[in-house]
Parts: sequence; C-alpha cells; structure tokens
Amino acid sequence: MVISKSGNTPETLVQTIAAIEAVRAGGLGDRIPELFLGLTEPRTGTTRNGLRDLLRSACRSPRFRTIRSIGGRFSALTNVGLLPALARGLDVEALREGAHTVVEGAARGARGRRTLLRPSAPPSPSASPRSAASR
Repeated sequence: MVISKSGNTPETLVQTIAAIEAVRAGGLGDRIPELFLGLTEPRTGTTRNGLRDLLRSACRSPRFRTIRSIGGRFSALTNVGLLPALARGLDVEALREGAHTVVEGAARGARGRRTLLRPSAPPSPSASPRSAASR
C-alpha cells in the first residue's frame, strides 16, 4: 500500500520505484497489480500526480482517491489512515467512535472551561487592566 496525499512526495515515489523494481527483479512483475495499491489525490485539470502516473503506467495497480479538502496531516481518520489500519486488523469503527467521543467532549468543554472548539468570551471593557481614570 503506497500512500501520498499529493502524489508528489519524493521519498514515497523513490521508495515505490525501488519496491516495484525489486518485485520485477524477483520475477514477480506480472503480480505487481496484486501487490501494490495506491492511495492519492485524484487528477484535476493539468495538475500532475507522480504516484498516480507511476502506478498507472508502470504496473497498472489499483488506485484509490483521497479527500482533497483534508490536508495530509489531518487525514488520519479518512481512508488515508483507516485503510492501512483496516489492513493491519485494527477495529476502525472503534477508532472512529473513540475519535468522535473526544471531539464531542471537546465541544462540550471540560466543566465549562475554555476549549479549542469553544473559546472563552472576549474580555469585557470593564475587565481591562487599565481603568478609565488612568487613561
């Protein structure tokens, strides 16, 4: 399984090329479509996607699309993170339920304290450290 949101991460491309060549050198070139699976952004207009192009031309391996609107470092709970988790036998439903619980807890706030999802109200003008007399 080869994953690169943009499809243009140099390290991912180089490692994929090396792995494909090793499989070919081992006499398994005809099995590459069975052995490789790509997960990357879809082609849009003239935007190049090296991983998509490599897997299509070099080995006709299947490719799945990622969700473009979610950045790579925030994509762990999309197919980018869940497909490898599923392949390793993890319970992805429990993983997502756990994440949902965390988000719900953050949204409610811990005993009314400020959270990332619910910032505290801005200070009132009377709470300013400078009083009107000192102005």
